[in-house]
Amino acid sequence: MNAEEWIEQLALTKEHFIPSALRSAADFLCLMRTRGEGWGDYANLPVELHPTAQAVSALRMIQHPRTKEFAASAAAWTRARYKDDQALGSQELIDLLSVASADDDLADTHYRQLLAQLSRKIEGLNGDPLSTPLVAQAVLLVETWPEQERDCARPWVEEMVRRASGFRSTQGTASGEHLLVTSWLVRALAPWRHVPAVDATVSRGLEYLRTHLREFGWDSPMWSTTYPLCLVLRALSVEPDVATDLTEPGLTKLRSLQNTDGGWSGAPPAVSSVEHTTAAMTALKEFGACQYVPFVSTRSVIRELVTSLEEVTRKYKATEEDIDRQVEARLKRVLSERQRLRAQVRQLSETVEHMESERKEKNHPTIEIRRRIRRAYAFATLAAIPVVTSAVIVAIATNVISVSVAVSILAAVISAVAAFYSLLITRYRSSAPRVRERELQLLVDSFMEATAGLPPSVREEFTYRLLREGADLPRELASRSLMELADQLHIDRHSNRRLRLWVDDFSALGVDQRRTLGARLRKSVL
Repeated sequence: MNAEEWIEQLALTKEHFIPSALRSAADFLCLMRTRGEGWGDYANLPVELHPTAQAVSALRMIQHPRTKEFAASAAAWTRARYKDDQALGSQELIDLLSVASADDDLADTHYRQLLAQLSRKIEGLNGDPLSTPLVAQAVLLVETWPEQERDCARPWVEEMVRRASGFRSTQGTASGEHLLVTSWLVRALAPWRHVPAVDATVSRGLEYLRTHLREFGWDSPMWSTTYPLCLVLRALSVEPDVATDLTEPGLTKLRSLQNTDGGWSGAPPAVSSVEHTTAAMTALKEFGACQYVPFVSTRSVIRELVTSLEEVTRKYKATEEDIDRQVEARLKRVLSERQRLRAQVRQLSETVEHMESERKEKNHPTIEIRRRIRRAYAFATLAAIPVVTSAVIVAIATNVISVSVAVSILAAVISAVAAFYSLLITRYRSSAPRVRERELQLLVDSFMEATAGLPPSVREEFTYRLLREGADLPRELASRSLMELADQLHIDRHSNRRLRLWVDDFSALGVDQRRTLGARLRKSVL
């Protein structure tokens, strides 16, 4: 059940009761009635049509238990008194129709004739401002009629909209007449606000009244009299929840004007009258004085509301748990897939490292291997001299060759060894720069490949500290120090293993070669 349905449910639980102020006013009206006839405006005065119509309407409005009895009596009295009267004025026609409405006797042909006479009377008013209250009373008369009967008031509503020029927008210039006329217009037109022109007129009228009250308040002498105060409050009851700071003082003032006999007078301490009492009862009733939501009904509705709220809460929790389970299952699948992909990446990395190692072994011999080859060449050459010398001495001793031949052979061997070393030194000196150049470039390329997966800032920091700390370290400390540096920079294991091969080659270089390689790395990285 949504909010609107809850509001409708609460509206259905509204019940009617008569508060103490209206109950005492109703008692006053009952005492003022002349048995079998109706009401005069004051006690001990003859029965008149206008106070009788007002009293019957007020009692019907608050649903007094004796309304039917009083309405039937008043209707009989009016039919006997005014049935043959052909010179009825607009106010008398309105009063007669009010009594008939209270008696639920509008279908009578006589009252249909009275309604037709009233329509002709209103058409003949010709926009007279003083007749605006009459037109407003005629519109309010049909407010409680069945919906199909209300269309007769549409011309009257249009007439009142045309008269709406009585609303003044300037502050401080409102007279009592303008306030009362505006109040009649606003209250009478309120049920027709579904028509845009009427809604605009009512809104302007309400703003006019509120502006006056904000400026002057309820302390004006005019508000010390019952009738104007009731008219303005009836107009403000159109929007009872708007500007309550303005309406509440007015309602309090109206309640304070009630006399001890239950009625209202024009102004205390005057005698209570039917007209002022019915006006005050109407104003209080239209502000909701007779409506309340009983405790039992409220408790029942609140219990249903709480039950619905608990059901919604359970559904929400169940939905939340289901969503959590789905999210957890998907997260597990994602983590499993991530582990599988990591395993594949690790396997591929190991394959790449193995292939890289093989490529280096084939195409990039280390400096240590070349150094050993050079040592082997040197040892072989040096070993050839004593071997040849020994062979010559043995040959001389056994008389295989003469001394002069042996000396010639030794001289030739020494000359050949000297020529060989001269050629070797010449070739080594001519090819060494090219070899070093190629080796250094291969080391630079290897470093770039090994650090390709690192963030730029990590690669730059590693290169900077390598140049600052690793160039002058002893060979046996360089490899370990550089690997500790990689761990400090949080380089992952994969990159760490690939760097280890490069660090070993770097550590095998001499100090000068490290510095040369450092200069190349500075250009390539920094």
